[in-house]
Amino acid sequence: MRLYFILTGFILLLGLDLSGWASPDPGHHGQKSSPSQQTHNPGTSKADQQQIESLKKQLSANQKKLAQSNQEITRLKKEIVILKQFNKNQAKPDNIMAMAQRLDLKRGNAYYDQKDYTKAKAFYELALKWTPKKGQKQDGIVFYRLGVISLLEKDYEMARGYFRSSLLYLSANDKVLKVKAHYNLGICFKRLNKDQKALSSFKRALSLNARFLKALIQVGELQYKLRQFTQAQRTFEKGVRQDPKNFYILLNLAKVYDQQSQSKKASNYYTRALGVNPTSYTALYNAGLLKTKEKKWREAIRLFQKAYRNHPKRAILLYEYGRSL
Repeated sequence: MRLYFILTGFILLLGLDLSGWASPDPGHHGQKSSPSQQTHNPGTSKADQQQIESLKKQLSANQKKLAQSNQEITRLKKEIVILKQFNKNQAKPDNIMAMAQRLDLKRGNAYYDQKDYTKAKAFYELALKWTPKKGQKQDGIVFYRLGVISLLEKDYEMARGYFRSSLLYLSANDKVLKVKAHYNLGICFKRLNKDQKALSSFKRALSLNARFLKALIQVGELQYKLRQFTQAQRTFEKGVRQDPKNFYILLNLAKVYDQQSQSKKASNYYTRALGVNPTSYTALYNAGLLKTKEKKWREAIRLFQKAYRNHPKRAILLYEYGRSL
């Protein structure tokens, strides 16, 4: 009897443990139910459950798109504010003029580089009509290029004005253009028969670049024309030291010596000039005349004959040739 009660109690205890293990309390051991257990509804079909999951995914995607759209709207609002401020600034008269001037200059430069000087001149002149801001200088390069165009058009008075203006506005860094502007200004004065002013301009160009031989030749030629023979001689002698084979320097130095009755030196430099340019009419003719002065008739005849073969339309050669016979 006693054993019966013991076995019965043991079976009851075992049954309680098995019951507790099979049906645990979700919160008994701190465990949580799975998401599938939380959302599972015994009354919902599998197709409905799939549709719900699909709608959830669409909702999540739409929420992301909405967030991106809000960010884009914020960015666009900021850009609109910036553009409004930009347009407000651009509407100021000074800015409008500056923009117009830059556009005209850009077009003028493009046509100038293409050697379409008529169109370049038109746009440069438009650019100069815009009044610069207070304290802002005009573009010296524009004045220089307008001077070049006017010089090509043989409008020497207009070109002179442009080159003068360019020298006012060119910066210290534009040394090469300053040299050219002084030189071209000298050309303008020379064409306008203002020899002293031309000489001054060529000298300024030479002072900025002592090796600018084109300016040196112009200085020497004007000194010769103005009968400043000693100065011309020094100028051309300086040129010969820089370039011993420059035809124009050799020829002009021969003429200077010839003018000062230094026949041997003159003859020497005529010969050197003809060594560089054997068919030069001026060198052959002047050398022939020098030989007649020295009464070296055969040499004179040879020079006149050579000059006539190369320049048959020069009637004066026939006269000198006949006079030398």
